[in-house]
Amino acid sequence: AALQLRDLSSNVLWLLACRRAHGGLSTALDRGDARAVEVGLSRLDSLLRLSSMLSGLGILRPARTHEFCQRYVERLFHENVRRGLDAGAVIPGSTKGLHASHLLRIKMEPSVGQLMEQEMKHRDKLHMAVQKGFAGSRKLQLHDEDLTGLPENLRKQWVSRFGSWAAWRKAKYSLLVGRGTMAKVMPFCQSASTRERVFEAYYSQFADLGVHEAALDLLRTRQELAQRLGFRSWADYELRPLAVTDATAAQRLLDNCWKDVQKGLVPLHRRMDELATSAAGGGQASSPPAGGQATLANVSQVDEAFFRALVTREMDAIKLAEFLPAASALRGLLDVVGQVYNVGFKEVPIDHLQSGWRSSTRVFEVSDTPSQSTSLSGRRLGFVYLELEQPRGSWFRPPLALPPGATLLCRG
Repeated sequence: AALQLRDLSSNVLWLLACRRAHGGLSTALDRGDARAVEVGLSRLDSLLRLSSMLSGLGILRPARTHEFCQRYVERLFHENVRRGLDAGAVIPGSTKGLHASHLLRIKMEPSVGQLMEQEMKHRDKLHMAVQKGFAGSRKLQLHDEDLTGLPENLRKQWVSRFGSWAAWRKAKYSLLVGRGTMAKVMPFCQSASTRERVFEAYYSQFADLGVHEAALDLLRTRQELAQRLGFRSWADYELRPLAVTDATAAQRLLDNCWKDVQKGLVPLHRRMDELATSAAGGGQASSPPAGGQATLANVSQVDEAFFRALVTREMDAIKLAEFLPAASALRGLLDVVGQVYNVGFKEVPIDHLQSGWRSSTRVFEVSDTPSQSTSLSGRRLGFVYLELEQPRGSWFRPPLALPPGATLLCRG
């Protein structure tokens, strides 16, 4: 069945689910059933990873209580792993459902364990500070002439619901400067002064939110932890399990990728430079550097998104969107994906109040039967939870600034 968030929508309910999984794992350890131990470890580990995902989506609140519950369950998990190691029911490298990082934390010295706990705290602190910056903490009051070039369907979200009765506003438009506002204003607003104001307000707020201090604390802790674990740097520690096993090789790979993409960027950047020079009333754009490197000689960071949108005609997508309602466009998109991967999508009606999902969330069951097939014998592959709108905040929850993309909530 589709995931019912009401079953995991509070720290207490999630904790009860973990306790059930812990009970099954303990029973398997008592019996010495290696297969059942693997299943128990996998379930408990999946619940831990799922809780991190749900917390990032703003579902498990309050954050302080969730942090306490998360640490309690992690302690239970490691105690069971240690017990399985002592009894021979858990075999490193053979027992499935057990990540190597868990074994590392169990075998390490207490001081190193404290450093790992500290690294997690600093990482969470940085994540929260960045999320607040993405959501926006500053507001700008703007008029019609400040938003020249923006279509009305983009402007209307910043107008007060009370219209002209909103006498407390200093201007018609009140912009909360977050990631969403940046994505709408910077590419399409024709006022250079407005773009500069929005750019400065957006990036300066990260310093006020403590992002720089949190990042430095995290870097210092990671460097110390990596050295205690026998690595030169945190990058070497993270890269060790991968095909590129050290920071030098990773940097070389990235440099080669950047070098290969230069030829494709040169025409785009040259055209952007020409438009920027023409807009500034200049004569001829600066010639590109030797070697075919893609650089912007006449475009500042503030105006980069604007001139890129002009060259790539991003406004055409905004105009075209008016003729593609989300409902019909989504159906067509799922049909295309189904044909490419030979799967089918069937929408599952859910009671949002009972299930816990937001009202804007739609749920689709994925099966290995194509959508055009009349057969109903397809094997279920999982569920897709689709949210087309950015979640808004409320009195009880701060707004989230989730980047577009997909997240694996749990294995099917």
